[in-house]
Order: sequence, then structure tokens, then C-alpha cells
Amino acid sequence: MPLNNPSIISSSTSTTVTRATIAVPSDITVAQILVANNAARKGLTLWNNSTGNVFIELGAAPTALAYSVRLSPGGYYELPYHYTGEIQGLWDAAGGTGVLVREFV
Repeated sequence: MPLNNPSIISSSTSTTVTRATIAVPSDITVAQILVANNAARKGLTLWNNSTGNVFIELGAAPTALAYSVRLSPGGYYELPYHYTGEIQGLWDAAGGTGVLVREFV
């Protein structure tokens, strides 16, 4: 039985990228909104450019004990599914420039 390669698949939808840097807050004991709700979101990446850990939570405020992802300094995270809700972060140390966000819509 011969193998068959499908014809080239093209997509008519376009994707734009929104870039933001969320600075390390002066009060690191309070969670910060990193990304607001966005029904048009197709993807999202976060890069920790600070000197401390950042605790990431989807849809709620994170704590050092309850979070979805812990990003170490220099850590990178790609949202693995089509989540369109709010994303918050909490730092455990001051320093560095914060979290670099790339949102694909």
C-alpha cells in the first residue's frame, strides 16, 4: 500500500503577538495580575527575568504553597492549552526586571 502525503495545508487565520514586561512589584508579598482575561488568546509564554522564583496561578492568586507553576530565575513557561482566563504571579524575592509576557491572539 503506497503512502500518501496530503497537499499543503494553509490556514487563513492570522496571529498577532502582544509583548509586555511585568516589573517586580515593590511589595512582593502581594500577588500581581500578569495577564488579564482574553477570550481571543491562542497562546502565551512567560519568562522569569527576575532574581527570585515566581509562583504562577491560573484564575486565582497564588501563594508559595498553592500555585500552578513555579518559575525559577531564567525559567520559561508555555501555556499548554487554550486557557483564556486571568494569570497571576507572586515573587519570593525582589530584584531583576520581572516577567516577560508574550500573548498570542
